[in-house]
Amino acid sequence: MPDNPSVWILDPANLTPFYSLALGSALASRGAKVRFVTSRFTYDPDLEIPPEIDVDFHYFPGALRWDRFGSLVRKLYRAGRYPLDHRRLLDKISQGILPKPDVVHLQWSRLPMFDKRLVAKLGQLGIKVVHTVHDVEPLYEGAADMSGLGRVYESCDALIVHTEANRRDLLERYPAID
Repeated sequence: MPDNPSVWILDPANLTPFYSLALGSALASRGAKVRFVTSRFTYDPDLEIPPEIDVDFHYFPGALRWDRFGSLVRKLYRAGRYPLDHRRLLDKISQGILPKPDVVHLQWSRLPMFDKRLVAKLGQLGIKVVHTVHDVEPLYEGAADMSGLGRVYESCDALIVHTEANRRDLLERYPAID
């Protein structure tokens, strides 16, 4: 790992912008070059971005115009765009349009079947993947297929949990994780 690694914080749905930006600022203060790859934050369009963090609103372009049709239409749009935007991101890295990061820090895995492919492709490009497991038992709708999450976690280079109890729960729930 270089002295000043390039770290991308990946939060496609922008679920935790304050957390991601605080993490990015802390990493930047340690010499990392930080890019926050995300979507527009729906609930605070004036969200202040620290100057030491590059932001790429890569995910769900034009999503805000779909909001007026209600949450079901917004969810359908995002579900359809999610794998396409993963592919676009990988293409930009492969083609040199975006500089290849040393590390991608994945904040959430909302659609594990697509995220596992993303993690695998990043690994093939020589990019390390770190995943923060915010909730060992996901709190969002449709989280019943937790085996998919386990496959994402197993394919990452490192996992971060917030407490020792979370670490124990994670290892109990997903015993294949090293």
